[in-house]
Amino acid sequence: MQAMVKNWLFVSLLLGSHLMTLGQTTVRGKVIDASNQQGIGFVTVRLVTARDTTPVKEQITDSSGKFELLHISHGQYLLQLSSLGYQPLHKTVSLIPPVQPVMELGSVLLTPDPNLLNEVVVNGSKPAFQRIGDRLVMNIAGNRFFKTATNALDIFRKVPGLEVGGDGALLLSGRITPAVFIDGKPVPMSPEELQNYLTSLSPEMIESAELITNPSAQYDAEHKAIIDIKLKRDKTLGWRGNLNTNIQQNAYTYVENNFLLTYKTKKLTYTARLGYTGGTKIYRYSALQHHANKNILTTRTPISTRHNNFNYQLDAEYLINKDNRIEMVLRAYQVNRKAHAYNALYTTDSSATKVVSHTNTNNYNDPGQDNYAANLNYITRLGKGQLQIQGSLVGINNRQQEDIQTRNSLTGDPLFYWKTQLKNDIFIRTVQADLSGNIGKGKWNAGARFAFTTTKNDLRYDTLSS
Repeated sequence: MQAMVKNWLFVSLLLGSHLMTLGQTTVRGKVIDASNQQGIGFVTVRLVTARDTTPVKEQITDSSGKFELLHISHGQYLLQLSSLGYQPLHKTVSLIPPVQPVMELGSVLLTPDPNLLNEVVVNGSKPAFQRIGDRLVMNIAGNRFFKTATNALDIFRKVPGLEVGGDGALLLSGRITPAVFIDGKPVPMSPEELQNYLTSLSPEMIESAELITNPSAQYDAEHKAIIDIKLKRDKTLGWRGNLNTNIQQNAYTYVENNFLLTYKTKKLTYTARLGYTGGTKIYRYSALQHHANKNILTTRTPISTRHNNFNYQLDAEYLINKDNRIEMVLRAYQVNRKAHAYNALYTTDSSATKVVSHTNTNNYNDPGQDNYAANLNYITRLGKGQLQIQGSLVGINNRQQEDIQTRNSLTGDPLFYWKTQLKNDIFIRTVQADLSGNIGKGKWNAGARFAFTTTKNDLRYDTLSS
């Protein structure tokens, strides 16, 4: 009898999961430009309920305009499509039984926005966004769409499908971290160094930026998406400087300073970048939890981080002749922080009157990082082709000390004492050669890359009784 009951339960679970699967549908389609019948990439596709427009699914079309919304329950929905340069579209989607496991919407047409087209014709300027092949091109310098942006991170906040977190982290389609290239060359930087560099680039310093969501074999397989920033080449001879300062004043002061100085002749261009970040930022976390045993846990964690960071970059470019150019870049980034966290865990009974436990943890963390890099880039034209050779040396030195002490606040007794000393040195060497040319109306390219990385770690952890 017991075995029969187990069998019936197993069959019921299988039947229930099968019915749940039957009650869900995949919605597919392809977004097409109504004027030229070409697929449109990077379109925001949202599926909301028809009754109260509650969001159900959201996705960005791939470079060919295709989208696929998985596991949609039966019901009435609205499909909302939006993309810069096109009129928004709302389409009703009815998933009323009986429905096939896959609903093919076929081609969904988007109409170009005539107002945007008129602006382009009257002003004679490039549109803010263009789709060229497998990439989304953002024309930035002199474009009034980006006029209110203060730096490259502000520009990226306007890109459909690209998210910029509060800490400056980049995320494409909610799941992919894009690699950042400068003028077609990878820039091996730590995430913090990269964010600092992007904040130093004003819109007038960037000619354009290309978002590549499906990189070709020309790039390393590790790059699932790429943002290639094309810096504006200033043709003005002589000296030119630019100073940017950003001050945040709340309970504490936080300052970001970036200075750019350029000297240009007909053959040589020298560029110096200097940056300093100083001040304090505060992060506070609090939570209230009701546990299964009826106890109430209150968590409070304020973290104070004091910054004292420097960065500099020296760039020299020499135009040998119209077919040959060589560039050398030296850069350094030094991080000195003091992050102090104070964590309190306060537990009471269900009436919130009797104290069950109360602990305090103090974490004194002093992380530091020194990054050094040297890059050499040589470009030459070979008939109708081009050869580019890149070499780089990158050194990253991490240092960190932690002092973590936890005490029972009711008795004053120490619970544990944890100390950390971390030493991590990374040295990267890379050489890359790329050869490209034209074949009729097409292009060809070939390349080779060598990379060698060494890492030295010395991690020490001490757990003390008092």
